[in-house]
Amino acid sequence: MARLIYSHSFKAVSITGGADHVALLRVEAPANQKVLVRFKIFGKSGTTHVAYTVRRGSATTGGTVNTLVATKRVGNDAETVQGVIREWTAQPTDKSVTNGTVIDTVGLIGTEKAVTQSYLINGGESLTLWGITPTTTTADITVECEE
Repeated sequence: MARLIYSHSFKAVSITGGADHVALLRVEAPANQKVLVRFKIFGKSGTTHVAYTVRRGSATTGGTVNTLVATKRVGNDAETVQGVIREWTAQPTDKSVTNGTVIDTVGLIGTEKAVTQSYLINGGESLTLWGITPTTTTADITVECEE
């Protein structure tokens, strides 16, 4: 790892209420190096319960993803960000909880905040953040990565 730290902050991510998990973010490591990933979640609703699930190698079918711009912590670092951060603009059709290995779950109520542990993913692997809630809510989410 070259200690290249980068992030992307999401404001008011919408999490649709219901029985299905909602795919929120995916971090993809480049083929040739490991990436350390951490999520910061800030609840924005008054009393809604939200469970966030982090899955390693979460393979999904369908849906539409948007590649996001990662911001380097130190803007003049010479290294190029190789990892990719994506968000879903249309949900995947296969949202089975058996996709990928669940490695962490974080539960929040209302305006609670959480910082997940750091997850090390191998080159070529991905890590996906999912949310499930009974009623539609929003959250501010930041993903921080280190290559």
